[in-house]
Amino acid sequence: MSSTSAQLSAHQAWREHHLAGVILAGSVLSIIGSLYMILGFVFLKTLRTFRHQLILGLAISDLFLALSFFIPSASMLLDNETSSPDNRTFCMVNGFFIQFFFLQIDLWQITIAATTVVFLLWPCVTLDWARERIYMLWILPWAASLAFGMVAYGIWSYKDIGAYCWIEQPMVRLFFNYIPRWVIILACLITYGWIFWLIRKVRRNAERERRYRIANTPRPMTTATTATTTTEAKEPISPQSSTAETPPLPDGIDYKDDVLTILTPVYEPPLYIAGSNSSLASSNPETGPIYYPRVMAEHFERARLASRTTVQSSTFGVPATSTTALATTATTTAAATATITPAFDEEEQQRRQVRKIAIQLISFPLATALLWTVPTGVMIYQVINGPDSVNVHVEGFAQMLLVFNGFVDAHVYGFNERTAMGWKDRLQGRGRYSNDVQEMPGRVDPAIAMTDMSRDDTDEQARRVHSMV
Repeated sequence: MSSTSAQLSAHQAWREHHLAGVILAGSVLSIIGSLYMILGFVFLKTLRTFRHQLILGLAISDLFLALSFFIPSASMLLDNETSSPDNRTFCMVNGFFIQFFFLQIDLWQITIAATTVVFLLWPCVTLDWARERIYMLWILPWAASLAFGMVAYGIWSYKDIGAYCWIEQPMVRLFFNYIPRWVIILACLITYGWIFWLIRKVRRNAERERRYRIANTPRPMTTATTATTTTEAKEPISPQSSTAETPPLPDGIDYKDDVLTILTPVYEPPLYIAGSNSSLASSNPETGPIYYPRVMAEHFERARLASRTTVQSSTFGVPATSTTALATTATTTAAATATITPAFDEEEQQRRQVRKIAIQLISFPLATALLWTVPTGVMIYQVINGPDSVNVHVEGFAQMLLVFNGFVDAHVYGFNERTAMGWKDRLQGRGRYSNDVQEMPGRVDPAIAMTDMSRDDTDEQARRVHSMV
């Protein structure tokens, strides 16, 4: 009997040390991720927007939660077990902090999602209010998690459950922590899904308005001007007699049948055909090929002909000392000569941007859902079959995922919030971004920049939606 009891004690000690080592590794990664977000807010001014102030609160909660796992795990590996009677007070404090910061992380995530929606619906009113009362949004997660932590302490207390202290009963942990977290994950999925639907709706409305504006813009009429210059006439010299003395014509100038044709880079804005994605191409001598969206044939031909200046002369090739009368007919257009942005490339870029925004939005709650799938499954299995029914390696993997919040949040909220690009520019000494602090909530990853469409109210709404993501 004594040998069996000793074997069980040895196995239990090995199990706790194994779990402590796995949890310690996960907590170290979570601490690194949390510090990455916090230091980014401190040193990078572009990450001090209103929304990033909420992300800072999430990062602080991740850091303290990781420390709450790190300290007892390291203590366990140093043979200072939390289950020892001498460490009862420490165990109670440790369990309270784990419960406190677990719930606080959930509240920060739902606060960030809810604030994003509020700013989209009432941007003018809520922006000024929130800037002056940001502390109220900080008080809410801390006060609510403090209240629930005290309730859990008063009803169930906190005891050693292996490598750290928490609520001892698996059933209570399941209904008090796991199920509420899944409710919050579902709420975030619905919230960010609605935001993406709004982005697509605004994006499509803005694009339809832009197409309508281009298609209904009055087209400039071509004009013809004639200039005649006469001086004292002398005997003309035939072109054949002066061919050898005439220098070669420069590129873009053609002479045939007494007609001098000068090609000039004059373009008209393209005319869209709704529902068509094919394109025609023209060439700009300065910038290279310019690709037009598919245009009606007669308009494209008019734009092509408008780029030709025709000079008719019956005495071309006359030396400079000769005098001749030239009748010049020039056909020009009032269209702008600026380079036209390839519209179909712009549309494809916008579609890619919307897809990228969708991936980022769904990554917020989806990362948390994936993180908690295995721990929730293990917890349900333990509730049904007992705390020691799960394989130690499976339980260790589930416990490590519990403390991965800081690492995952750093990837979801950090790398997608221009932090990596900001650090790169700071380390290289390039002042890429403005030193002014933005007041609108931070925009997405550096590659996500919706096309500037500030020409009407719908486009302004599209830009505001993008800035909130």
